[in-house]
Amino acid sequence: MRNLLIAGVGNVLNSDDAFGPKVLEKYRNPKKEGLTIIETGIGGINIIQEMLKGYEGLIIIDAYQEGLEPGTLRVLEPKIKDLNLSKNEIRDYFSDTHYATPEKVLHFLKQTNNLPKFLRILACEPLSLKPCTLKMSEKVSNRLNDAVKILENLVNHFFERKELV
Repeated sequence: MRNLLIAGVGNVLNSDDAFGPKVLEKYRNPKKEGLTIIETGIGGINIIQEMLKGYEGLIIIDAYQEGLEPGTLRVLEPKIKDLNLSKNEIRDYFSDTHYATPEKVLHFLKQTNNLPKFLRILACEPLSLKPCTLKMSEKVSNRLNDAVKILENLVNHFFERKELV
């Protein structure tokens, strides 16, 4: 049976950075066999620890700045490149994964041969990442329901596909 991890990433104290956790709050998937959902805050180590259990799929939900219109939703299919680093440089790069960004988490998973075949990032362009701000911008908070629908489609797609590419 297939297993999928969904990770909501972000700091709920920094305005639109709360996108990942807020999507998970609204996502009401009935208990689906093989589906695990975690809210990681800014602690990338949680994703790494969970992925070491052998998941075949990973969906990360996060605010992601690309200079687009705030509130723009997109599904990214990242291609993780090899790190061209020496052993010492690799050690230094991964020395603190507790607060690892999703990018560093994915590099770690690739480096340890734990990167799943099915990898998606549900991203939203933030308007504000202002520290100590509990309220999300209207442009991002108005897109939460749309993000949940996209997430539901991604989950269904994962479990219905014959191949996990």
